[in-house]
Amino acid sequence: MYQKFLGTSKLSEKDDLPVIGDDFDEDELPFVQGSKDVRQVRFLWEKSSKEPRNHKAIITLTSFAKSHGREYVSEAGEFLDVVRQGDLEARFVTKYQALQKIFRGTSGKKSTKPGDGLSKNKRDNRARGVCLSVSPRVGLTGLVET
Repeated sequence: MYQKFLGTSKLSEKDDLPVIGDDFDEDELPFVQGSKDVRQVRFLWEKSSKEPRNHKAIITLTSFAKSHGREYVSEAGEFLDVVRQGDLEARFVTKYQALQKIFRGTSGKKSTKPGDGLSKNKRDNRARGVCLSVSPRVGLTGLVET
């Protein structure tokens, strides 16, 4: 739902998350694809989900998911019939917080490039098969490949 309401195809990087400017007007946002009465939403990513604009957007997402969710994911129909609005809203808040971490750059994702973040000495040691570890009882220990 977030992709649909933000008008983006992916949500994995900061550049994927649309931001709003000072002159933001909700009525100028495009309609959600497939709807003629529900507009896309924008978030103030630096603010919490309880901030009035963000909360309103999350409520819009939740309400739309509850009423139209089965049109997008048919298997969700049974779930949407029994889930309470508050529980569904909590899931959307959790997702907002995860997206907020992506926006802030604190999502915990690290580069997987070989040697990224390692000093030259650590790279050289690993290339030779030397692994250094710290143990509270033993202290600094060098383990050499056998």
